[in-house]
This record gives sequence, structure tokens and C-alpha cells, in this order.
Amino acid sequence: EKLIKHPNLLRKIQKFNYENKKINYNSNLIKVSNLKNNLLIKENYKINFINNNNNNNKILHIANFDEKNDYRLSNINLATKISNGFIKDKFHTTNFSDRFFSQQNVFSDIDDRIINIIKNLKPTLILLGHTNSLKTETLKNIKDKFSDIKIAFWYEDSINKKGPDYIKNRTFIEKYKNYVDQYFITTDVNNIETSIPKKKLNFIPVPASSLSENLNLYKIKNHEYDIFYAVSHGVNRGVLKKNKIDERYNFLKLLMDNSEDITYNIFGFNNAQPIWGDEFIKEMSKCRFGLNLSRGEPVKYYSSNRIATLVANGIPTLIDEKTKYSDFFSNNEMIFYKDIYDLIDKVKFYKKNERKRIQIGVNGQSKYFKIFSNIIVADYIASKTLGTKPSYNYVWDQ
Repeated sequence: EKLIKHPNLLRKIQKFNYENKKINYNSNLIKVSNLKNNLLIKENYKINFINNNNNNNKILHIANFDEKNDYRLSNINLATKISNGFIKDKFHTTNFSDRFFSQQNVFSDIDDRIINIIKNLKPTLILLGHTNSLKTETLKNIKDKFSDIKIAFWYEDSINKKGPDYIKNRTFIEKYKNYVDQYFITTDVNNIETSIPKKKLNFIPVPASSLSENLNLYKIKNHEYDIFYAVSHGVNRGVLKKNKIDERYNFLKLLMDNSEDITYNIFGFNNAQPIWGDEFIKEMSKCRFGLNLSRGEPVKYYSSNRIATLVANGIPTLIDEKTKYSDFFSNNEMIFYKDIYDLIDKVKFYKKNERKRIQIGVNGQSKYFKIFSNIIVADYIASKTLGTKPSYNYVWDQ
């Protein structure tokens, strides 16, 4: 009130404050600019140091990057996840989609094209991703002419007698066994029979990427259904195979016949066409639980690539305990079941205990990215094949 009634006094105080200000803005701006420049210099040095540590490694990644399917499978495509993992880990990575090339260039020789790319790129690592499109003679030629190049091979289907297409899958990966330096497979290496030397075999989990697994499904309320599952019949065609029935069909039928009070949102089953991409995410988001069910009998560490889509997106995930994922995850991170009836009991339990159900989704997502991210998997492939210093702790390789 005094200052309002005496404007001269107010102006006197204002003038005094202005002429005696304690903050020198020009001086502070100079300090901030100098700090920024120093940080930029340090960061550039850090980047150069990292690149020098990796010896400027170049990777030619030959795999299916899903162009032929118009990226319908982009959210489960391991090739893209692994390449992004290398890029984030400061490797120079070049992708070559062999299936798309063969589809678009029917009269061109893919082997000649790869040899020309190698001459131009001079990679230190050729990474073959779930592919056998090159001639064996081409890999021999690469090894003979470019002795410094390492060759690695990753494969995501089951290689176990209890799994589907065992002979076919084993023959697939053994094609290049004389020229591949290291194999990376999604089946426990102690549970396969192959002529590939065991010292070349390494297990890798299905990786999660923050670019494709970026949802927090545990936050969703008012679900329409209890259990989500999408059978992956017709991956390349995108439609159901006629009269196709396997052990998954029998499992689902028995499960649904014994649980009338549980609701299901299932695709690729009972004439419901399979779903992919955004539609897959949309339908999964309607459910309280995700069911991780793979072809063949459950075997140690093997899972379809959907496991990352489920767990790393935060939906509480049901998985058979015979997969031994309990080696990596606790009962507070995944829901392990012994059989169909145990699965039903646990779904009913967590429906009544919503807080515990949500916490499993939170914990499972966090743990999956912590131990199975694409950056960690890519680093593992590089360290095993190129001999680079590991940047992470690989929980599956203890």
C-alpha cells in the first residue's frame, strides 16, 4: 500500500535494483557457451574413442527385412531389430534383403551382387540372418579372397527333435557349416543334434527393441477379453493354411473346452484369419494376458519371436515352465504354468488379484529390456564373432 501511495519511492527502488543487479547476464551467457563448447569437444572425443575401440567395424547383414511382405511383419522382424542393435552400438551396418532382391531381380545373380558389395564395402563381418540363398561356393570364395572377413549366422526357428520341421531346419543351418565362424540360434545349444562343432554354437534370445516394443499394456483397464493368442499360420501368405491343424490347435481347443468362464481373443484358429502389425497390437491391447505358445513340444529356451512382442510390451505373459525361462525370469515377471489346468487356475487367480497381475506386466517388461534388448544381443554377436570387448553382461552365457 505504501508503494502504491508513493510512486516516487517505487521508482527509486526500481532504479536502485536495476543499477545494482547481482546477476550479470552477459557474463553468465559466456560461461554457458564455454561449458557447451567444452562438452562438445569431450563428446566428439568420446565418439572417436568408441569408434577406434570397434576398429571401425563394418557389418553386411544379409537377411529378410520384410520388404516382400510390405513390412507386414515389421514388429516381429529379427533382422531389423538386430541391425538396429548394431547401429546403436556404433557399428557401421549395411542391410541387404536377399529375398526381396531375388523377387525383384529374377534374372540377376545374387551371388555376384554380394561379391561386388563386399569389394566396395570391405566389411569385417558378414551376418547371415536366417537365410541360405547364397551358394556354398560363394562363401568359400569369400573366405579364400577376403581372409579377414568373419561370417556369422543367426537362426530363429526351432532346432530340436521335439520341435517342428527338425530335419528341414537342421539341414538349413548346416549348409554353410564349413565357412561360418559362429552360429546364433534361439534353441538351447545343449538340446540340439547337429554336425556343426559345438564351439561354433551360441544361444541368443529373441531380442526386444524400443522401436517396435514401445507400449505399456499393463496400464490398460476395462479389458474386453482375458487371453490373447495369435497363431502364426501362413506367415508369408498372411492367410490360414487350409486344413492345417497342429499341436497348438489341440492345446487351444482343450484349453477353451475346460474354461467357460475365461474369455479368449484368438486368431489363426477356428477359421479366424491370422493378424499382423498394428492389427496384432490392437487386438492384444484388448486382453489381460498374452499366451506364449510355440509349435512343437516345449523345449529349453526356445520360443517363437512373439515372446518379445508380448513381454516387452508389458502384457502379463503365460508360458510353459518346460521352456525354462525361469532361468531368466521370476514368478513376479512371467506366469509359468505346468499344464492347461494350472494355466486356467493361474488366470483365475490373477483376475481376482489385479494389482499382482499388473505388477507382473511391469516387471516382465523391465526385465526383458534389461537382459534381452537388441543392443545386448547385437553386442553379443559382435563380441563372439569379431572378438570385440563385451559391453554388457549376457545372462544366457554364464
